Amino acid sequence: MRGVTHAILGTRTLPNGPILEVGCGGGAFLTEMTACHPERTILGIDANPAALAWSKQGYGATHALAQADLHHLPFPDSTLGALVGLDAYDQTGVELDTALAESWRVLRPGSVLLVRVSAYRWLWGAHDRAFGTSRRYAKTHLNEALKEANYRVINLTHANTLMLVPAVAHRIASRLGLISVEEQLKLPAWLNKLLTIMLRVEARWLRGKTFPVGLSLYALAQKSP
Repeated sequence: MRGVTHAILGTRTLPNGPILEVGCGGGAFLTEMTACHPERTILGIDANPAALAWSKQGYGATHALAQADLHHLPFPDSTLGALVGLDAYDQTGVELDTALAESWRVLRPGSVLLVRVSAYRWLWGAHDRAFGTSRRYAKTHLNEALKEANYRVINLTHANTLMLVPAVAHRIASRLGLISVEEQLKLPAWLNKLLTIMLRVEARWLRGKTFPVGLSLYALAQKSP
């Protein structure tokens, strides 16, 4: 999925300024962004101190980290060139409208916001509870929320498309008590390899095209100059 994210970001030149990832977790994407943009300041925040500690331990102090949440970003107005939130804006305790407004505040005019959230409300279940996902979004809802927050939507696409049907089957099995969340996470090595190949294929497609369906929903939006 990080490859998919790079593919979508790579469709345009990022405006000047620091790049922030909100909900940076263990720091894998931050490290990749540092390699892709060595001339930029790469910043990361997360509300979970354990995640920040893991990032420092696993990836070193190659980027600036801070503990903060989406509702109170520790940056002055109009300072960031880009902001990325991967499975952060749909988390428990996050108010989407407030988070989008706060993100708009810290972005420079012309800068971009990339958001990834979980798609389809009807898929919400035990898997989402386990990962702290408070809700899943419809494409129209995310589009309207961004426009109401004064963003110009550049790209709105589903992703993780090839896994949609298997995921629906797993959700049904979970609701029937036939499989647990823990069992869904214990995938054999061959299946993990297959899923990786599938997502790499999707990443190549998303460099210039979109998907009409998929488990995830990406929105690339701009703070109008």
